[in-house]
Amino acid sequence: MESWKFCLFLLSAKLIFPNENPFGKFHQFLKSKENCILNLEIYQKQFDKLHKSFGSLQFVSQDHYIFDDQNQRIIYEGETIKTINKNSRQIIYDSNINNDFSILDVLTGKNVDIELKDHNIEDGVSKTSFFIANISMLGVLWTKIDTGEIKKIKLIADEDLEIEINILSSNFNINDSLASIDTLGYEIINLREQTF
Repeated sequence: MESWKFCLFLLSAKLIFPNENPFGKFHQFLKSKENCILNLEIYQKQFDKLHKSFGSLQFVSQDHYIFDDQNQRIIYEGETIKTINKNSRQIIYDSNINNDFSILDVLTGKNVDIELKDHNIEDGVSKTSFFIANISMLGVLWTKIDTGEIKKIKLIADEDLEIEINILSSNFNINDSLASIDTLGYEIINLREQTF
């Protein structure tokens, strides 16, 4: 009779005091929601200038994701990066170099050494401060407590350079994808190193 009370206590403690790594929970969430599309509001602060933009990020699979905004679409697939510049009508192929860093590396957990610093609950959302050792950058990740779904991320390189991304909406319909782009007549530029 007392065993069910103990089980209920353990379950409540787990919900109230979750000890899971928020990044691990977030990455698990993404893996379980392949082909999700996140609609983003992006703030970039550089020195005293603040730039606001909007875009979408589609996680097709673990090593295939697409960022799209009004000016460009960047497709990461394996070791290849394909950038479609909508303004200059160019398609640029490049290789993903391990030393290059983008915010997508934090979101996907690739090539980054994340050290968790502080974790607390703020307005019903898990807020986790972290440090990326290999590039000496601070950050904060906000996720839903129960699922790990991302709500916001902020990266701070120094006092004059930071980026904040707010998730405006999420679409987890596996049959949806970003609209196709008619690239007929676009100039092709290949920057990938050729091996012979």
